[in-house]
Amino acid sequence: MKELQDAAASVAVLSRTERMVILSDIATDLQSPIKTRISAIDVLNKMDGDYVKKIEAVVNTDTEKVAAEIEAILDE
Repeated sequence: MKELQDAAASVAVLSRTERMVILSDIATDLQSPIKTRISAIDVLNKMDGDYVKKIEAVVNTDTEKVAAEIEAILDE
């Protein structure tokens, strides 16, 4: 029964591509209010990560030292 419920639930959920197509249709529909179109574009931009500034960092540290510092904090 659980497997059938899970299968039914997964069919009911839109895939990322399906959601993007729907939002694209709304964004390009000239009959939709401008606020609706802008909102659809905003959501699409968020889905694509356009608003996120990506920063990569490589951190090298002595894990034993960090573990000792954490233990000292926890002991307080």
